[in-house]
Amino acid sequence: VDNYPLGYFLNKPPEAKIVSITPNPATVGQTIEFKGSIIYYGPINKREWRIDGKLVGTTKDFTYTGLSSGTYTVTFRVQASDDTWSNTDSSTLIVNPAASSNKKPVVTSITILPDEAIYGETVYFSGEAYDPDSGDAVIGFEWNSTIDGFLSNQKSFSVNNLTIGEHAIYFRVKDTRGTWSDPMAESISIIQNPAIENNPPIADAGGFYSGITNTSITFDGSNSYDIDEGDNITEYKWDFGDGNTSNGKIVQHIYPEKGNYTVKLTVKDSYGEIGTDYTNVTVAIESQDQPNEVEENDTPGFEIIFIIISLLAIIFFKKYRKETR
Repeated sequence: VDNYPLGYFLNKPPEAKIVSITPNPATVGQTIEFKGSIIYYGPINKREWRIDGKLVGTTKDFTYTGLSSGTYTVTFRVQASDDTWSNTDSSTLIVNPAASSNKKPVVTSITILPDEAIYGETVYFSGEAYDPDSGDAVIGFEWNSTIDGFLSNQKSFSVNNLTIGEHAIYFRVKDTRGTWSDPMAESISIIQNPAIENNPPIADAGGFYSGITNTSITFDGSNSYDIDEGDNITEYKWDFGDGNTSNGKIVQHIYPEKGNYTVKLTVKDSYGEIGTDYTNVTVAIESQDQPNEVEENDTPGFEIIFIIISLLAIIFFKKYRKETR
């Protein structure tokens, strides 16, 4: 049997791809499902799945259990009937420890000094917490502001650039097993220096914007300005409407899902005053120009031969009718 009619696919190596690893992250003891795809116009001799170099599967799709907690490199490749190997596709698999009766750590206090400050004044933050589990400990810290977002990952720290306004400050901690405490909140008010007359800056998010999924879209806030003489914009913060943010006058963002998103630009001047603007972006799904996947042992030669035979039959039939008239 000629697996390569017309010679079109001769010497073209197979292509292997990891389609999915489910679940990922996984938990110790879970059954993990691995799925691959093969693009090749001919027989496949071997299929190899490896985890950190160890052979664990020899079919296109399979399941596996028994991994301990850790981060693994998964690879998939195939070999054609002429002994040609495909590319080696790889992916990362994370296996977390099995759930246990771990208790949350507890935040006991937050100290913020002063509780009201003029913009530019240094503010000190400190938190206390403990872990109720024997042998466990607090190893991670997180401070967030309802205005400025993430502030620090230290137990104690200081800043002098909090935005003007009434902040709710949230503090939480993490133990050695990765369990976070419930947050504790305190407030601080940042006010403008009464000796300075200042107007908030004007934000301009530009747009409207459009693009396609999985492709960078550029957002331009360069038309934002400050009306006060001698003042200027010192900070640009973008909220892309999909849970992601970025800082900068001109930024790029990739949307993995199609849809209409509301984008927010917040700018801050040198006195801590802020201005906001909103725009919209429409994201369409990327075009599907990729070749259709052909599974192993699928040979398109039969269809081509059938078409040629059909055309020859039609030509012969017309010629026969002409000669018999």
